[in-house]
Amino acid sequence: MLKKTLLLPALSLSLILGGCSHTPPNNTGLWLTPEQQQANQQIHHWQIGGKIGLRSEQSSDTGYLNWQQCNDDFEIRLTGPLGQGAAILYGNQNNVTLKTKEGTRKATSPEQLLAQQGWQLPVSQLKYWVRGIPAPQFDVTQQTSEGFTQMGWHVRFTQWQNIYNHRLPKKAIATHPELKVTLLLKNWGLKQECAFSMLESA
Repeated sequence: MLKKTLLLPALSLSLILGGCSHTPPNNTGLWLTPEQQQANQQIHHWQIGGKIGLRSEQSSDTGYLNWQQCNDDFEIRLTGPLGQGAAILYGNQNNVTLKTKEGTRKATSPEQLLAQQGWQLPVSQLKYWVRGIPAPQFDVTQQTSEGFTQMGWHVRFTQWQNIYNHRLPKKAIATHPELKVTLLLKNWGLKQECAFSMLESA
């Protein structure tokens, strides 16, 4: 059973917006052409600011997020609904830390850490889904003009934006039998180099 609320975090960092450019039309019948998917796979450093919505049978909540990625290192700041305050989820593919007003928890993966809180979110896969591409380590069971199905999640992209030479999601919806996650990714920042320091000593 999913926990009724999810601690979400404060948009406290300024974002550097990528410039827009034209991308070729998609005539493949898929959500992105193979070339566009390959281009998005090459994005390793980014900043995203936006909103996240979570809906289950028990609740419907929204919050704000600021996601910074530097290769495998990440920092996700969330501001949650219902007065839950700020939370920071940060780490890499081996060690993850969650900081909230209730304290600090550590685990070897974001999924394991969130499961301790009663939450079921595929954070490791969202790293790919926010770029409009499937996670490479899992099979894709269906592909359509709007998205794909993977790990029991149906991922649809309903709005797009052109950032430099990349076609990136503006609105993504991931639906699971027990949870619907909606991401409104208003601000994308792309950089050649990493732009932040992790909170390992914070």
